[in-house]
Amino acid sequence: MVRLLCYGSFECVLYKYSDYFDDPEDPDTERASSKDRLSRRLLKSGFEKSEHYLVDGLSSAELTRYRTRKREVHQDFIVSFYKNPDVRDFVNPYFAIKITPYMPQERTADFLQELQEIIDADWFIADAQKANFKRLASADTLNEYLAEVFIYAIKQPNIKNKVFQPLLASHNNDLEHRNPNFIGREKQLKQINNYFHDKSNEPIQVIWGLGGVGKTQLALEYAYEFESVYNVIWRLKVETFESALRGARDFTTQQQLFDEDSGDDVVINAFLRWFETKANWLLILDNIEDFNVAYQFLPKKINGHVLITTRLSVIPIGKAMEIDVFTPDVALEFLQKRLKTQLHDTERINAESLAKRLGYFPLALEQAAAYITETPGEDFGSYLSLLEQHGLDILDDAVPTTFYKLTVKATWQISIAKIQMESALQLMNICAYCASDNIFLEWFIKYSYALLEPLQADIADRRMRNRLIKELVRFSLFRYENDSLSLHRLLQEIIREEHQKEYKWVMGCFNLYLTGLIKTNTKTDDRKEIVINAPHALKAAEHMESLIL
Repeated sequence: MVRLLCYGSFECVLYKYSDYFDDPEDPDTERASSKDRLSRRLLKSGFEKSEHYLVDGLSSAELTRYRTRKREVHQDFIVSFYKNPDVRDFVNPYFAIKITPYMPQERTADFLQELQEIIDADWFIADAQKANFKRLASADTLNEYLAEVFIYAIKQPNIKNKVFQPLLASHNNDLEHRNPNFIGREKQLKQINNYFHDKSNEPIQVIWGLGGVGKTQLALEYAYEFESVYNVIWRLKVETFESALRGARDFTTQQQLFDEDSGDDVVINAFLRWFETKANWLLILDNIEDFNVAYQFLPKKINGHVLITTRLSVIPIGKAMEIDVFTPDVALEFLQKRLKTQLHDTERINAESLAKRLGYFPLALEQAAAYITETPGEDFGSYLSLLEQHGLDILDDAVPTTFYKLTVKATWQISIAKIQMESALQLMNICAYCASDNIFLEWFIKYSYALLEPLQADIADRRMRNRLIKELVRFSLFRYENDSLSLHRLLQEIIREEHQKEYKWVMGCFNLYLTGLIKTNTKTDDRKEIVINAPHALKAAEHMESLIL
Protein backbone atom coordinates (compact mmCIF):
# COMPACT_ATOMS: atom_id res chain seq x y z
CA MET A 1 0.00 0.00 0.00
CA VAL A 2 1.11 3.58 -0.54
CA ARG A 3 2.70 4.47 2.75
CA LEU A 4 2.77 8.23 2.33
CA LEU A 5 -0.83 9.22 2.67
CA CYS A 6 -0.26 12.93 2.26
CA TYR A 7 1.99 12.51 -0.77
CA GLY A 8 -0.59 10.65 -2.78
CA SER A 9 -3.73 9.29 -1.18
CA PHE A 10 -4.18 11.95 1.48
CA GLU A 11 -3.64 14.75 -1.00
CA CYS A 12 -6.13 13.44 -3.51
CA VAL A 13 -8.83 12.38 -1.07
CA LEU A 14 -8.63 15.80 0.51
CA TYR A 15 -8.80 17.47 -2.88
CA LYS A 16 -11.78 15.36 -3.82
CA TYR A 17 -13.83 16.45 -0.80
CA SER A 18 -12.76 20.08 -0.51
CA ASP A 19 -13.48 23.13 -2.65
CA TYR A 20 -10.46 24.93 -1.20
CA PHE A 21 -7.61 25.38 -3.65
CA ASP A 22 -6.25 28.89 -3.42
CA ASP A 23 -3.70 30.41 -5.72
CA PRO A 24 -0.01 30.77 -4.88
CA GLU A 25 -0.19 34.36 -6.07
CA ASP A 26 -3.00 35.13 -3.63
CA PRO A 27 -2.10 38.50 -1.99
CA ASP A 28 -3.24 37.06 1.35
CA THR A 29 -0.39 34.58 1.09
CA GLU A 30 2.12 37.35 0.63
CA ARG A 31 0.73 39.33 3.58
CA ALA A 32 0.78 36.36 5.90
CA SER A 33 3.53 35.77 8.42
CA SER A 34 6.34 33.49 7.29
CA LYS A 35 4.94 30.71 9.48
CA ASP A 36 1.44 31.13 8.14
CA ARG A 37 2.71 31.41 4.57
CA LEU A 38 4.68 28.20 4.85
CA SER A 39 1.80 26.36 6.47
CA ARG A 40 -0.72 27.54 3.89
CA ARG A 41 1.55 26.42 1.08
CA LEU A 42 1.73 22.92 2.50
CA LEU A 43 -1.73 21.78 1.54
CA LYS A 44 -1.73 23.71 -1.70
CA SER A 45 1.48 22.02 -2.73
CA GLY A 46 0.25 18.47 -2.43
CA PHE A 47 3.89 17.55 -1.63
CA GLU A 48 6.62 16.06 -3.70
CA LYS A 49 5.96 12.34 -3.97
CA SER A 50 2.54 12.12 -5.62
CA GLU A 51 3.16 8.95 -7.56
CA HIS A 52 -0.14 7.18 -6.99
CA TYR A 53 -3.59 8.72 -7.20
CA LEU A 54 -6.65 7.03 -5.80
CA VAL A 55 -9.19 9.31 -7.48
CA ASP A 56 -10.05 9.79 -11.12
CA GLY A 57 -11.03 12.95 -12.90
CA LEU A 58 -8.14 15.26 -11.99
CA SER A 59 -7.09 16.98 -15.18
CA SER A 60 -3.48 16.99 -16.29
CA ALA A 61 -3.43 20.75 -15.76
CA GLU A 62 -4.53 20.33 -12.14
CA LEU A 63 -1.94 17.64 -11.52
CA THR A 64 0.75 19.76 -13.14
CA ARG A 65 -0.32 22.69 -10.98
CA TYR A 66 0.11 20.52 -7.90
CA ARG A 67 3.51 19.28 -8.93
CA THR A 68 4.92 22.71 -9.71
CA ARG A 69 4.24 23.72 -6.10
CA LYS A 70 5.58 20.59 -4.45
CA ARG A 71 9.31 20.86 -4.81
CA GLU A 72 9.64 24.40 -3.48
CA VAL A 73 7.67 23.50 -0.37
CA HIS A 74 8.65 20.05 0.74
CA GLN A 75 12.32 20.49 1.64
CA ASP A 76 11.66 23.73 3.52
CA PHE A 77 8.86 22.08 5.40
CA ILE A 78 10.89 19.06 6.48
CA VAL A 79 13.56 21.36 7.92
CA SER A 80 11.02 23.63 9.58
CA PHE A 81 9.00 20.73 10.94
CA TYR A 82 11.86 19.38 12.99
CA LYS A 83 13.52 22.68 13.90
CA ASN A 84 10.50 24.87 14.59
CA PRO A 85 7.78 23.50 16.88
CA ASP A 86 5.56 26.46 15.93
CA VAL A 87 5.11 25.03 12.46
CA ARG A 88 4.02 21.70 13.92
CA ASP A 89 1.62 23.40 16.34
CA PHE A 90 0.05 25.36 13.51
CA VAL A 91 -1.07 22.31 11.54
CA ASN A 92 -4.26 21.69 13.56
CA PRO A 93 -5.63 25.26 13.39
CA TYR A 94 -4.59 25.45 9.76
CA PHE A 95 -6.99 22.63 8.92
CA ALA A 96 -9.66 24.22 11.09
CA ILE A 97 -9.40 27.56 9.30
CA LYS A 98 -8.42 26.74 5.76
CA ILE A 99 -9.66 23.23 4.94
CA THR A 100 -12.59 21.76 6.85
CA PRO A 101 -14.87 24.81 6.43
CA TYR A 102 -14.73 24.14 2.69
CA MET A 103 -15.68 20.47 3.04
CA PRO A 104 -19.46 19.88 2.56
CA GLN A 105 -20.84 18.38 5.77
CA GLU A 106 -22.96 15.86 3.92
CA ARG A 107 -19.79 14.36 2.47
CA THR A 108 -17.74 14.20 5.67
CA ALA A 109 -18.70 10.59 6.39
CA ASP A 110 -17.65 9.50 2.90
CA PHE A 111 -14.35 11.33 3.29
CA LEU A 112 -13.61 9.71 6.66
CA GLN A 113 -14.48 6.26 5.34
CA GLU A 114 -12.29 6.57 2.26
CA LEU A 115 -9.30 7.87 4.16
CA GLN A 116 -9.69 5.25 6.90
CA GLU A 117 -9.77 2.49 4.28
CA ILE A 118 -6.44 3.74 2.99
CA ILE A 119 -4.99 3.70 6.50
CA ASP A 120 -6.35 0.24 7.31
CA ALA A 121 -4.87 -1.21 4.12
CA ASP A 122 -1.41 0.23 4.76
CA TRP A 123 0.44 -2.57 6.56
CA PHE A 124 3.44 -0.33 7.19
CA ILE A 125 1.46 1.72 9.71
CA ALA A 126 1.74 0.26 13.20
CA ASP A 127 -1.48 -1.06 14.77
CA ALA A 128 -1.18 1.42 17.65
CA GLN A 129 -0.95 4.29 15.16
CA LYS A 130 -3.95 2.97 13.23
CA ALA A 131 -5.94 2.78 16.47
CA ASN A 132 -5.05 6.40 17.25
CA PHE A 133 -6.19 7.50 13.79
CA LYS A 134 -9.45 5.56 14.15
CA ARG A 135 -10.09 7.15 17.56
CA LEU A 136 -9.97 10.60 15.98
CA ALA A 137 -11.86 9.69 12.79
CA SER A 138 -15.11 11.55 13.42
CA ALA A 139 -16.73 14.80 12.38
CA ASP A 140 -16.25 16.22 15.90
CA THR A 141 -12.49 15.74 15.85
CA LEU A 142 -11.96 16.17 12.11
CA ASN A 143 -9.31 18.90 12.40
CA GLU A 144 -7.25 16.93 14.87
CA TYR A 145 -7.65 13.78 12.75
CA LEU A 146 -6.41 15.51 9.60
CA ALA A 147 -3.51 17.06 11.49
CA GLU A 148 -2.41 13.72 12.95
CA VAL A 149 -2.58 11.96 9.59
CA PHE A 150 -0.76 14.85 7.96
CA ILE A 151 2.04 14.91 10.56
CA TYR A 152 2.49 11.14 10.37
CA ALA A 153 2.53 11.13 6.58
CA ILE A 154 5.00 13.97 6.08
CA LYS A 155 7.52 12.19 8.28
CA GLN A 156 7.34 8.83 6.51
CA PRO A 157 9.20 7.65 3.37
CA ASN A 158 7.22 6.61 0.33
CA ILE A 159 6.73 3.08 -0.96
CA LYS A 160 5.75 2.44 -4.54
CA ASN A 161 2.78 0.17 -5.09
CA LYS A 162 2.18 -2.09 -8.06
CA VAL A 163 -1.58 -2.16 -7.42
CA PHE A 164 -2.26 1.45 -8.41
CA GLN A 165 -1.09 2.79 -11.75
CA PRO A 166 1.28 5.74 -11.29
CA LEU A 167 0.24 8.74 -13.36
CA LEU A 168 3.32 10.84 -12.78
CA ALA A 169 6.09 8.39 -11.99
CA SER A 170 7.51 8.16 -15.49
CA HIS A 171 10.75 9.63 -14.19
CA ASN A 172 11.30 6.61 -11.97
CA ASN A 173 12.65 3.95 -14.35
CA ASP A 174 12.50 0.42 -12.99
CA LEU A 175 13.26 0.96 -9.31
CA GLU A 176 12.16 -2.16 -7.53
CA HIS A 177 9.49 -1.80 -4.92
CA ARG A 178 11.01 -0.43 -1.77
CA ASN A 179 12.51 -3.20 0.31
CA PRO A 180 10.34 -3.44 3.45
CA ASN A 181 13.10 -5.44 5.16
CA PHE A 182 15.81 -2.85 4.64
CA ILE A 183 17.45 -2.20 7.97
CA GLY A 184 20.48 -0.42 9.39
CA ARG A 185 22.79 1.70 7.24
CA GLU A 186 21.45 4.91 8.82
CA LYS A 187 24.98 6.28 9.06
CA GLN A 188 25.68 5.59 5.39
CA LEU A 189 22.39 7.14 4.25
CA LYS A 190 23.16 10.26 6.23
CA GLN A 191 26.71 10.41 4.85
CA ILE A 192 25.49 10.11 1.26
CA ASN A 193 22.90 12.83 1.74
CA ASN A 194 25.23 15.21 3.58
CA TYR A 195 27.97 14.79 0.99
CA PHE A 196 25.65 15.38 -1.96
CA HIS A 197 24.20 18.52 -0.45
CA ASP A 198 27.54 20.12 0.27
CA LYS A 199 27.93 22.08 -2.95
CA SER A 200 31.72 22.16 -2.60
CA ASN A 201 31.88 18.38 -3.15
CA GLU A 202 32.08 16.48 -6.41
CA PRO A 203 28.49 15.34 -7.16
CA ILE A 204 29.50 11.68 -7.58
CA GLN A 205 29.60 8.98 -4.91
CA VAL A 206 30.65 5.35 -5.22
CA ILE A 207 29.22 2.57 -3.03
CA TRP A 208 31.53 -0.44 -3.30
CA GLY A 209 31.90 -3.81 -1.62
CA LEU A 210 31.60 -7.55 -1.93
CA GLY A 211 28.73 -8.88 -4.04
CA GLY A 212 25.63 -9.46 -1.91
CA VAL A 213 26.59 -7.03 0.84
CA GLY A 214 23.70 -4.66 0.00
CA LYS A 215 25.13 -1.94 -2.26
CA THR A 216 22.16 -1.74 -4.62
CA GLN A 217 19.69 -1.90 -1.73
CA LEU A 218 21.46 1.05 -0.07
CA ALA A 219 21.33 3.07 -3.30
CA LEU A 220 17.62 2.31 -3.77
CA GLU A 221 16.88 3.16 -0.16
CA TYR A 222 18.61 6.50 -0.63
CA ALA A 223 16.53 7.11 -3.77
CA TYR A 224 13.29 6.46 -1.89
CA GLU A 225 14.30 8.20 1.33
CA PHE A 226 15.29 11.42 -0.46
CA GLU A 227 13.06 11.18 -3.51
CA SER A 228 11.40 14.49 -2.70
CA VAL A 229 14.70 16.30 -3.26
CA TYR A 230 14.88 15.36 -6.95
CA ASN A 231 12.83 16.16 -10.01
CA VAL A 232 14.02 13.02 -11.79
CA ILE A 233 15.46 9.72 -10.58
CA TRP A 234 16.80 7.21 -13.07
CA ARG A 235 18.51 3.90 -12.43
CA LEU A 236 20.78 2.56 -15.15
CA LYS A 237 21.94 -1.05 -14.85
CA VAL A 238 25.48 -0.98 -16.20
CA GLU A 239 26.68 -4.58 -15.77
CA THR A 240 27.19 -4.59 -19.55
CA PHE A 241 27.03 -2.11 -22.39
CA GLU A 242 23.83 -3.80 -23.59
CA SER A 243 22.03 -3.44 -20.25
CA ALA A 244 23.10 0.20 -19.94
CA LEU A 245 21.96 0.91 -23.50
CA ARG A 246 18.56 -0.66 -22.77
CA GLY A 247 18.12 1.66 -19.80
CA ALA A 248 19.18 4.69 -21.81
CA ARG A 249 16.81 3.72 -24.63
CA ASP A 250 13.95 3.32 -22.15
CA PHE A 251 14.67 6.78 -20.80
CA THR A 252 14.87 8.55 -24.16
CA THR A 253 11.72 6.79 -25.36
CA GLN A 254 9.83 7.65 -22.19
CA GLN A 255 10.93 11.27 -22.40
CA GLN A 256 9.88 11.21 -26.08
CA LEU A 257 13.33 12.35 -27.18
CA PHE A 258 13.54 9.81 -30.01
CA ASP A 259 11.70 6.83 -31.43
CA GLU A 260 12.29 3.40 -29.98
CA ASP A 261 14.18 2.26 -33.08
CA SER A 262 16.76 5.09 -33.02
CA GLY A 263 20.42 4.09 -33.45
CA ASP A 264 22.63 3.38 -30.46
CA ASP A 265 24.74 6.55 -30.84
CA VAL A 266 21.63 8.68 -31.19
CA VAL A 267 20.18 7.18 -28.01
CA ILE A 268 23.35 7.65 -25.96
CA ASN A 269 23.83 11.25 -27.14
CA ALA A 270 20.21 12.09 -26.39
CA PHE A 271 20.46 10.46 -22.97
CA LEU A 272 23.61 12.41 -22.08
CA ARG A 273 22.31 15.68 -23.52
CA TRP A 274 19.14 15.46 -21.42
CA PHE A 275 21.08 15.04 -18.17
CA GLU A 276 23.68 17.65 -19.14
CA THR A 277 21.00 20.29 -19.79
CA LYS A 278 18.71 19.50 -16.84
CA ALA A 279 19.20 19.94 -13.11
CA ASN A 280 18.11 18.45 -9.81
CA TRP A 281 18.24 14.79 -10.82
CA LEU A 282 19.63 11.58 -9.37
CA LEU A 283 21.27 9.10 -11.74
CA ILE A 284 22.08 5.66 -10.28
CA LEU A 285 24.72 3.76 -12.24
CA ASP A 286 24.11 0.34 -10.74
CA ASN A 287 26.57 -2.55 -10.61
CA ILE A 288 29.48 -1.26 -12.67
CA GLU A 289 31.62 -4.16 -13.89
CA ASP A 290 33.74 -2.18 -16.34
CA PHE A 291 34.29 1.53 -15.76
CA ASN A 292 34.97 2.12 -19.47
CA VAL A 293 31.42 0.95 -20.20
CA ALA A 294 29.86 3.08 -17.48
CA TYR A 295 31.85 6.14 -18.52
CA GLN A 296 30.02 6.22 -21.86
CA PHE A 297 26.77 6.90 -19.95
CA LEU A 298 28.17 9.45 -17.49
CA PRO A 299 27.11 13.06 -18.23
CA LYS A 300 30.08 15.37 -18.82
CA LYS A 301 28.29 18.26 -17.13
CA ILE A 302 26.58 17.27 -13.89
CA ASN A 303 23.82 19.45 -12.47
CA GLY A 304 22.46 16.67 -10.31
CA HIS A 305 23.87 13.72 -8.38
CA VAL A 306 25.41 10.45 -9.57
CA LEU A 307 25.35 7.44 -7.25
CA ILE A 308 27.43 4.45 -8.36
CA THR A 309 27.34 0.89 -7.03
CA THR A 310 30.09 -1.57 -7.87
CA ARG A 311 32.17 -4.51 -6.71
CA LEU A 312 35.21 -2.74 -8.14
CA SER A 313 37.41 -1.57 -5.29
CA VAL A 314 38.81 1.32 -7.31
CA ILE A 315 36.81 3.76 -9.43
CA PRO A 316 38.70 6.82 -10.77
CA ILE A 317 35.89 9.26 -9.97
CA GLY A 318 33.73 10.22 -7.01
CA LYS A 319 33.93 9.76 -3.26
CA ALA A 320 34.18 6.07 -2.36
CA MET A 321 32.24 4.42 0.48
CA GLU A 322 32.84 0.76 1.30
CA ILE A 323 29.87 -1.26 2.55
CA ASP A 324 30.60 -4.05 5.00
CA VAL A 325 28.54 -6.84 6.57
CA PHE A 326 25.90 -6.20 9.26
CA THR A 327 26.85 -5.77 12.87
CA PRO A 328 25.61 -8.62 15.12
CA ASP A 329 22.78 -6.45 16.50
CA VAL A 330 21.60 -5.34 13.05
CA ALA A 331 21.79 -8.94 11.76
CA LEU A 332 19.53 -10.12 14.58
CA GLU A 333 17.15 -7.22 14.01
CA PHE A 334 17.04 -8.11 10.31
CA LEU A 335 16.08 -11.72 11.03
CA GLN A 336 13.30 -10.59 13.35
CA LYS A 337 11.96 -8.14 10.81
CA ARG A 338 12.30 -10.55 7.90
CA LEU A 339 10.37 -13.29 9.71
CA LYS A 340 7.95 -10.77 11.29
CA THR A 341 8.47 -12.18 14.76
CA GLN A 342 9.91 -11.32 18.14
CA LEU A 343 12.65 -13.67 19.26
CA HIS A 344 12.85 -14.93 22.82
CA ASP A 345 14.98 -17.37 24.81
CA THR A 346 16.16 -20.37 22.77
CA GLU A 347 14.97 -19.04 19.43
CA ARG A 348 16.90 -15.81 19.99
CA ILE A 349 20.05 -17.75 20.86
CA ASN A 350 19.63 -19.86 17.71
CA ALA A 351 19.11 -16.75 15.59
CA GLU A 352 22.28 -15.20 17.01
CA SER A 353 24.18 -18.43 16.29
CA LEU A 354 22.85 -18.52 12.73
CA ALA A 355 23.80 -14.90 12.09
CA LYS A 356 27.31 -15.59 13.38
CA ARG A 357 27.57 -18.81 11.34
CA LEU A 358 26.73 -16.84 8.20
CA GLY A 359 29.23 -14.13 9.03
CA TYR A 360 26.50 -11.48 9.37
CA PHE A 361 26.43 -11.37 5.57
CA PRO A 362 23.22 -9.68 4.32
CA LEU A 363 22.53 -11.89 1.29
CA ALA A 364 23.21 -15.11 3.22
CA LEU A 365 20.89 -13.96 6.01
CA GLU A 366 18.20 -13.14 3.42
CA GLN A 367 18.51 -16.59 1.87
CA ALA A 368 18.33 -18.30 5.25
CA ALA A 369 15.28 -16.25 6.26
CA ALA A 370 13.60 -16.97 2.92
CA TYR A 371 14.13 -20.72 3.37
CA ILE A 372 12.76 -20.68 6.93
CA THR A 373 9.75 -18.64 5.82
CA GLU A 374 8.98 -20.91 2.86
CA THR A 375 9.46 -24.22 4.68
CA PRO A 376 6.72 -25.32 7.13
CA GLY A 377 8.08 -26.29 10.54
CA GLU A 378 11.54 -24.83 9.90
CA ASP A 379 13.14 -22.52 12.48
CA PHE A 380 16.58 -21.12 13.27
CA GLY A 381 17.67 -24.17 15.22
CA SER A 382 16.72 -26.70 12.56
CA TYR A 383 18.24 -24.52 9.84
CA LEU A 384 21.53 -24.47 11.74
CA SER A 385 21.43 -28.28 11.75
CA LEU A 386 20.90 -28.29 7.97
CA LEU A 387 23.89 -25.98 7.55
CA GLU A 388 26.09 -28.32 9.53
CA GLN A 389 24.87 -31.30 7.56
CA HIS A 390 24.83 -29.88 4.02
CA GLY A 391 27.07 -26.83 4.22
CA LEU A 392 26.35 -23.77 2.12
CA ASP A 393 24.53 -25.87 -0.48
CA ILE A 394 21.42 -25.38 1.65
CA LEU A 395 21.48 -21.67 0.76
CA ASP A 396 20.76 -22.59 -2.85
CA ASP A 397 17.47 -24.21 -1.83
CA ALA A 398 15.88 -20.83 -1.09
CA VAL A 399 13.87 -19.28 -3.92
CA PRO A 400 15.51 -16.02 -5.12
CA THR A 401 13.64 -13.08 -3.61
CA THR A 402 12.35 -9.87 -5.17
CA PHE A 403 15.30 -7.90 -3.90
CA TYR A 404 18.10 -10.42 -4.51
CA LYS A 405 18.04 -12.31 -7.79
CA LEU A 406 21.17 -14.41 -7.24
CA THR A 407 22.34 -16.66 -4.41
CA VAL A 408 25.52 -15.99 -2.45
CA LYS A 409 27.34 -18.68 -4.40
CA ALA A 410 26.25 -17.40 -7.79
CA THR A 411 27.09 -13.81 -6.85
CA TRP A 412 30.64 -14.63 -5.76
CA GLN A 413 31.30 -17.09 -8.55
CA ILE A 414 30.74 -14.25 -11.02
CA SER A 415 33.57 -12.33 -9.35
CA ILE A 416 35.84 -15.37 -9.09
CA ALA A 417 35.37 -16.06 -12.81
CA LYS A 418 36.85 -12.64 -13.59
CA ILE A 419 40.23 -13.52 -12.04
CA GLN A 420 42.55 -14.14 -14.99
CA MET A 421 46.01 -14.62 -13.42
CA GLU A 422 46.76 -18.22 -12.56
CA SER A 423 48.96 -17.17 -9.64
CA ALA A 424 46.11 -15.04 -8.22
CA LEU A 425 43.79 -18.07 -8.37
CA GLN A 426 46.45 -20.18 -6.67
CA LEU A 427 46.81 -17.64 -3.87
CA MET A 428 43.03 -17.47 -3.47
CA ASN A 429 42.79 -21.25 -3.18
CA ILE A 430 45.49 -21.37 -0.51
CA CYS A 431 43.92 -18.50 1.45
CA ALA A 432 40.67 -20.51 1.63
CA TYR A 433 42.38 -22.70 4.25
CA CYS A 434 43.87 -19.86 6.31
CA ALA A 435 42.17 -17.88 9.03
CA SER A 436 40.02 -15.25 7.31
CA ASP A 437 41.84 -12.10 8.48
CA ASN A 438 45.40 -10.78 8.32
CA ILE A 439 46.99 -13.27 5.94
CA PHE A 440 50.44 -11.68 5.84
CA LEU A 441 52.14 -11.87 2.46
CA GLU A 442 55.62 -11.60 3.96
CA TRP A 443 55.31 -15.25 5.01
CA PHE A 444 54.46 -16.23 1.41
CA ILE A 445 57.42 -14.23 0.09
CA LYS A 446 59.88 -15.58 2.64
CA TYR A 447 58.90 -19.21 2.06
CA SER A 448 57.88 -18.96 -1.58
CA TYR A 449 59.91 -22.06 -2.44
CA ALA A 450 57.15 -24.09 -0.72
CA LEU A 451 54.57 -22.80 -3.24
CA LEU A 452 53.53 -24.07 -6.66
CA GLU A 453 54.46 -22.30 -9.87
CA PRO A 454 53.61 -19.69 -11.15
CA LEU A 455 52.70 -18.38 -7.66
CA GLN A 456 56.21 -19.19 -6.42
CA ALA A 457 57.79 -16.84 -8.94
CA ASP A 458 55.07 -14.16 -8.97
CA ILE A 459 54.86 -13.71 -5.18
CA ALA A 460 58.63 -13.14 -5.01
CA ASP A 461 58.62 -10.55 -7.80
CA ARG A 462 57.33 -7.17 -6.60
CA ARG A 463 55.77 -6.16 -9.91
CA MET A 464 54.00 -9.49 -10.41
CA ARG A 465 52.97 -9.54 -6.75
CA ASN A 466 51.28 -6.15 -7.16
CA ARG A 467 49.42 -7.47 -10.20
CA LEU A 468 48.05 -10.54 -8.46
CA ILE A 469 46.99 -8.47 -5.42
CA LYS A 470 45.09 -6.15 -7.77
CA GLU A 471 43.37 -9.17 -9.30
CA LEU A 472 42.16 -10.37 -5.91
CA VAL A 473 40.96 -7.04 -4.55
CA ARG A 474 39.56 -5.67 -7.80
CA PHE A 475 36.08 -7.15 -7.33
CA SER A 476 36.15 -6.86 -3.53
CA LEU A 477 36.66 -10.58 -2.92
CA PHE A 478 39.69 -9.70 -0.80
CA ARG A 479 40.74 -6.73 1.27
CA TYR A 480 44.37 -5.65 1.27
CA GLU A 481 45.88 -3.49 3.99
CA ASN A 482 49.09 -3.45 6.03
CA ASP A 483 50.62 -5.97 3.62
CA SER A 484 47.99 -8.57 4.49
CA LEU A 485 44.91 -10.05 2.82
CA SER A 486 41.49 -10.73 4.36
CA LEU A 487 38.36 -12.39 2.97
CA HIS A 488 34.92 -13.35 4.25
CA ARG A 489 34.58 -16.75 5.94
CA LEU A 490 31.68 -17.73 3.68
CA LEU A 491 33.77 -17.00 0.61
CA GLN A 492 36.46 -19.31 2.00
CA GLU A 493 33.84 -22.00 2.52
CA ILE A 494 32.51 -21.66 -1.04
CA ILE A 495 36.04 -21.90 -2.48
CA ARG A 496 36.76 -25.00 -0.37
CA GLU A 497 33.53 -26.65 -1.51
CA GLU A 498 34.69 -26.24 -5.10
CA HIS A 499 37.79 -28.27 -4.20
CA GLN A 500 35.62 -31.12 -2.91
CA LYS A 501 38.01 -33.91 -1.83
CA GLU A 502 41.03 -32.48 -3.66
CA TYR A 503 43.91 -32.20 -1.16
CA LYS A 504 46.16 -30.08 -3.37
CA TRP A 505 45.31 -26.68 -1.89
CA VAL A 506 44.92 -27.61 1.75
CA MET A 507 48.25 -29.47 1.53
CA GLY A 508 49.82 -26.43 -0.12
CA CYS A 509 48.60 -24.17 2.68
CA PHE A 510 49.64 -26.58 5.43
CA ASN A 511 53.11 -27.14 3.90
CA LEU A 512 53.67 -23.38 3.54
CA TYR A 513 53.12 -22.71 7.23
CA LEU A 514 54.80 -25.91 8.39
CA THR A 515 57.89 -25.04 6.35
CA GLY A 516 58.03 -21.59 7.88
CA LEU A 517 57.57 -22.85 11.42
CA ILE A 518 60.37 -25.38 10.99
CA LYS A 519 62.75 -22.78 9.59
CA THR A 520 61.90 -20.07 12.15
CA ASN A 521 64.35 -19.47 15.00
CA THR A 522 62.32 -19.14 18.19
CA LYS A 523 65.25 -17.50 20.00
CA THR A 524 65.25 -14.43 17.80
CA ASP A 525 62.79 -11.78 16.68
CA ASP A 526 61.14 -14.45 14.51
CA ARG A 527 58.92 -15.20 17.51
CA LYS A 528 56.68 -12.26 16.60
CA GLU A 529 56.36 -13.65 13.10
CA ILE A 530 55.28 -17.00 14.56
CA VAL A 531 52.61 -15.37 16.72
CA ILE A 532 50.95 -13.44 13.89
CA ASN A 533 50.99 -16.43 11.53
CA ALA A 534 50.08 -19.15 14.02
CA PRO A 535 46.29 -18.73 13.49
CA HIS A 536 46.74 -19.63 9.83
CA ALA A 537 48.90 -22.66 10.61
CA LEU A 538 46.31 -23.90 13.11
CA LYS A 539 43.43 -23.34 10.70
CA ALA A 540 45.28 -25.21 7.94
CA ALA A 541 45.91 -28.07 10.36
CA GLU A 542 42.20 -28.18 11.27
CA HIS A 543 41.22 -28.47 7.60
CA MET A 544 43.84 -31.17 7.05
CA GLU A 545 42.46 -33.15 9.97
CA SER A 546 38.85 -32.83 8.79
CA LEU A 547 39.70 -34.00 5.29
CA ILE A 548 41.76 -36.96 6.46
CA LEU A 549 39.19 -38.10 9.05
